[in-house]
Amino acid sequence: MITKQKNYWNLRYTREKCIWGEEPSGFSKICEKDFQDKDFRDILVVGCGYGRNAEYFNSKGYHVMGIDVSEEAIELARQRQKHVTSHCVLDYEICAIEKFSPNKKFDVIYGFNIIHLFYDSKLRHNVYSKMKEWLNPQGYCYFCAMSTKDRSYGKGKCWGEDIYESKPGRIIKYFGEISLASDLSRYFKVEKLFLHIEIENHGGSEHEHDLVAAICRTGRNE
Repeated sequence: MITKQKNYWNLRYTREKCIWGEEPSGFSKICEKDFQDKDFRDILVVGCGYGRNAEYFNSKGYHVMGIDVSEEAIELARQRQKHVTSHCVLDYEICAIEKFSPNKKFDVIYGFNIIHLFYDSKLRHNVYSKMKEWLNPQGYCYFCAMSTKDRSYGKGKCWGEDIYESKPGRIIKYFGEISLASDLSRYFKVEKLFLHIEIENHGGSEHEHDLVAAICRTGRNE
């Protein structure tokens, strides 16, 4: 799975470069507003891509580590990093999430449209278990994933329950609010679930994606 994901994203970043533009995702702005009510300092951005969301958090005064399996993505991120003026730490590492072994713990793990790429349930839950260990005692996770309400749901080859290859080479596990809460609650206390519409402009046109999002903290739902 790691090799397939790496090849898919390396090819996309080689061809399309900064695929989703220069601006951070709308979801990252929602999350950063929530950060302001909490005493956060260190953020891990998993599947950071070319760094647009990592840069955004860094510009707001947070120390940020970004990891991604794609060498092409991290090369783009490091090129962009040369123009970053923040005095806070911003660092990147080429690494598959399931292979990551940090030497510190984080206040936040942020994953924008990442967990749905772990369509294999066993691997996805292994990743959750690792993430739990990477968090500080009062740490939080902010995740969003493709919703079963998204227009791409049900398209392409079906690989299992709510799992579709909606683009060639990109297999996704789609979630509803209930299924995402169930998925996460074995490892974290789910504090908030909500639907989020992300507006993107790539591939020649502006379009929307229906996402389901979760804010979780260390601990488990009772």
